[in-house]
Amino acid sequence: MAEMIEKSGLRWLWLSAIMLILDQATKYWTVQALDYRESYEILSFFNFTYARNYGVAFSFLGDAGAGKNTYLPQ
Repeated sequence: MAEMIEKSGLRWLWLSAIMLILDQATKYWTVQALDYRESYEILSFFNFTYARNYGVAFSFLGDAGAGKNTYLPQ
């Protein structure tokens, strides 16, 4: 059983779960604590900014509007 888990990559499942929880927690904190486009300085070179992305990935097709996204499967 341990060998099967080792080969399948399931041993990394805990890391995925932690990253998912951290992602959702920071999104919740951002919406509750910051105003839109407000920044919070983490380090002198790293700011945490509240922004919205209505596109798919990196705002790809974000301006296409609802129902006009012909590049994605329906």
